Amino acid sequence: MALRGRSPEQRDAELKAQREMLERRRSQKASAEYMESVAARRANAEAFFKSNQLDIQPGEDPLEAWKRKEARGMIKPLGYEDVPEGGIPLPAASFGIPKYDNGERFDLRLPHVEVGYEDPDADVMGKVARFFGFGKKPEMKPKDKE
Repeated sequence: MALRGRSPEQRDAELKAQREMLERRRSQKASAEYMESVAARRANAEAFFKSNQLDIQPGEDPLEAWKRKEARGMIKPLGYEDVPEGGIPLPAASFGIPKYDNGERFDLRLPHVEVGYEDPDADVMGKVARFFGFGKKPEMKPKDKE
């Protein structure tokens, strides 16, 4: 009988993993080896992250840096390889399908992700508020002293 949806094999595997972790924590040598492997994995992840960043100079347009990196072949193409010819395209959710998203977010590969871009026309609620007069400052009329 499985306790909380786990089979006896799963419980045994979890118990074994917990015992190995406890032994590793008790042994200074095993703990040091584990921390070295953690440091190596972190260094690899950081190097991968830094290699994917754009080299944007201060005051430079991110689009220019993105185009330079794309020209060197360091950015994957944003399109699809096998676009069908003719027919009626049927819409479908593209997330989670490796053919479309390749396991990564395509919007994070665009040029303005690193520094951000704010659309000046994106404040819809501000436009509505100004329409009803809430966004305007009241005009102060100077009083005449007579």
